[in-house]
Amino acid sequence: NWVGDPSFALWSLLFVGFPFIAGLPFLIFYSTLRNVPREIFEAAALDGVGRVRRFVAVDLPLMARQVRLLFFLAVISTLQYGFMAYIVTSGGPDNATMVPVLRMINVAFQGQDWGYAATLSTTLFVVTLVLSAVVVFARRSDPAATNVRGL
Repeated sequence: NWVGDPSFALWSLLFVGFPFIAGLPFLIFYSTLRNVPREIFEAAALDGVGRVRRFVAVDLPLMARQVRLLFFLAVISTLQYGFMAYIVTSGGPDNATMVPVLRMINVAFQGQDWGYAATLSTTLFVVTLVLSAVVVFARRSDPAATNVRGL
C-alpha cells in the first residue's frame, strides 16, 4: 500500500501526477530537436562524436532555453501541488503528504482560520515569486538568452 505508508506516500503522488506533467516537456524537447538542422548532427557524426558526447556537446546546449523554461514551470507547479495530494490522500498518513497548498486549504476550510490561511497564501505567493525571479534572472544573465524577450 504505497499511499498508506508514510515513507512512500509523497513519492506515490509523484507517480500519480507523472502522466499529466510528462507530455509538455516531451513535446517541447521533441519539437526543439526536430527543428535543429540535420547538418549539425551530420557534422557531429563526421567528427566521430558518440551518443553521450553528442547529447552533452550538441543537444543539451541547443535545448538550454527550453530546459530553463521547463525548470521555471516546474518551480511554480511544485509549489502549487496540493490538489493531487488532497484528492488522493487528504494529507496522507501522519501528514506525510501535507504540502503547503494542502495545509493552506485545511487551515482555511477545516480550521476556519481565514487570517492564517491568507498569511500562508501570501507567503506561498512570495516564495513562488522569489524562486521564479531567480530562474528568470539566471536566464537573463546567460549571453545566449539576451536576444530573446520573455522566458
